[in-house]
Amino acid sequence: MKVEFTKFNILTNAKVPGTYITSAINYTEGSCADQFDFVAFWPQVGCSTDSDCDPCAHPDQGINFGSGLNPYFKPVCDTDLGICKPTVSLADLENPAALGVSCESKDGG
Repeated sequence: MKVEFTKFNILTNAKVPGTYITSAINYTEGSCADQFDFVAFWPQVGCSTDSDCDPCAHPDQGINFGSGLNPYFKPVCDTDLGICKPTVSLADLENPAALGVSCESKDGG
């Protein structure tokens, strides 16, 4: 088996401090070969609903802590995998001014 990473990118800017990674993977096993694209972001958070992925605290609803995810990832729950995933692309994240709402601006802080 051979696994080769190509087009490996770690995004680092003021709003995304190295927590978003993209790459292509060339996977070869025997005579079979394929290529996959992947997106990874940190931290990994388990979920069963989108509310489990909400990065913002909502003290008025008794939710004192968010998921720990970067709000600019706009995460949702992938219920098939049971983990939160970003809904923004690398291109979106490379333009921090266009990312929009953060927890502070939603909460008025």
